[in-house]
Amino acid sequence: MSFVDCRNAKRLNFVSLITINFDCKKPMLKYYLITFALSLIVILRAIFSNDVSATYQFLSLLVLIFSSAFAALELKDFVSDNFDKMIEPDETRETEGDSAGILFSDFGNYFENNLIRLGHLLHLANPKAEITAKTTYALGCAHEQLPDKIFLFHRLKESELKFITGTRKGSNSVYERILEQDPLVEEVYARINGLLDIKALNRSAHFSASLPFKRKADESQCLLLPVAFFGQLKGILTVISPTGSGFSKNEKKVLEFFAESFSILLENHELFEREQTDLLIDSEQRLCHELFVTQLPDSTPVLQGWEISVHCHHAAGYSGDFHDFFNLPDNRCMIIIGKASNGGLDAALFFLRLKTMIRCLINQVKSPADLLNQLSVKLTEEGVEELFATMLVIQIKASEAEIQIACAGHNLPLINRTRNGFVESPNLETGVPIGLFNQSPEPYNNQTMQLLPGDGVLFYTDGITEYGRKNGERISVEEIKLTLDKIPELSAHETLENLVNELMIESKDVKNPPEDQTGIYLKLE
Repeated sequence: MSFVDCRNAKRLNFVSLITINFDCKKPMLKYYLITFALSLIVILRAIFSNDVSATYQFLSLLVLIFSSAFAALELKDFVSDNFDKMIEPDETRETEGDSAGILFSDFGNYFENNLIRLGHLLHLANPKAEITAKTTYALGCAHEQLPDKIFLFHRLKESELKFITGTRKGSNSVYERILEQDPLVEEVYARINGLLDIKALNRSAHFSASLPFKRKADESQCLLLPVAFFGQLKGILTVISPTGSGFSKNEKKVLEFFAESFSILLENHELFEREQTDLLIDSEQRLCHELFVTQLPDSTPVLQGWEISVHCHHAAGYSGDFHDFFNLPDNRCMIIIGKASNGGLDAALFFLRLKTMIRCLINQVKSPADLLNQLSVKLTEEGVEELFATMLVIQIKASEAEIQIACAGHNLPLINRTRNGFVESPNLETGVPIGLFNQSPEPYNNQTMQLLPGDGVLFYTDGITEYGRKNGERISVEEIKLTLDKIPELSAHETLENLVNELMIESKDVKNPPEDQTGIYLKLE
């Protein structure tokens, strides 16, 4: 193995080039040379011995001419092929007095090893690092191969092109970061907008090859390279070469390889982000379940003259439904059903706080409206986060045929007159959601609904009407009325169960709805 200075590589003479690695890979060249030699012998014999006929002389002359021409063409191809394999002219530049020797006969292996090393370095990026840190590290690896280039990377995410980071050679030949405030960033972004249609960058075939251009400031040679993973564009890499020096063939190969490897790094980063997001969502859902489900009542209260049944299914992410029962003195029972304005952990914490307030107030209040008014004051005093809730507070008494109700922006109930054969919507004031304003502009009022023996009342959240069916169709209030009207007089539990089965018959998985679903059915015995 020998090392040869790149500057002396061009001094190889023609004969040495022919003899290097000359094997039988060019059989036609040998044939042309042999034909040329034989025809030349015939011509020389005709000249000196004069024993060759004119016809053979003419034919030999033609063979000599054609064989020499074809041999020259083959020889040219042979020399070109061997020269490209042995030497790929590299516009090597000496920096600060340092000159690097290049492996001559094993140049291909040397170049390939550099690319492999570059790929290995990119794979060593910390998976937990932020995108800016990973990109800076990756561009630093590219600087090891192309130390005099300037790199800038713009990431494409949700059809928006955003500058992430850049690098250039700084003091002591160590690369330094290019920050977003650098004028070069604005200049390059404007040039990208001028050369590419950013809105169409997500199309796989729109920008698939490097795009050269020149800077107006100093006529530097520049390249825009797509960083794409299997046709999915991740971003744009801008590479700037100093004035007077373009990009050699080897440098372009390094950049293409880097762009491919960099796209893998970006894809892995996005996969890691999605995995972490999924883990966070799973953890939040488990916490919601622990905070929320443990606060729900395990059973319905028993009150003389009343039957109470509950249908309750919650979405995996918990969208804010809640309900509760409170047994009070004088054979009273207060029922709460509502929905928070947000879902997830925020809604679970809001319900937990709301329930704590209710427990503190429940023994002091005398009616549903009294509870809502005092809750409104408490929420204003404590400055609860920007959440509110729709709510119905219902109060029933043992063996009494009336319901006292206060509304805070919630869906109004439906009265099922089973013995009269119709379902009605009571004319009630809806009020405003609790916590929507610092304090309700108007006090909440008690409203009364009179029932007859056998009558029932359905209270529900919008998860039943808006998301009752998984096929996306909503369930109208009129449809609920018609379904209730068809159900014969049954117990509260049977009535609610039949209603759910009839309305959600198209749903194959009622237990896992896309939205929380809560329904409470009260029946007067």
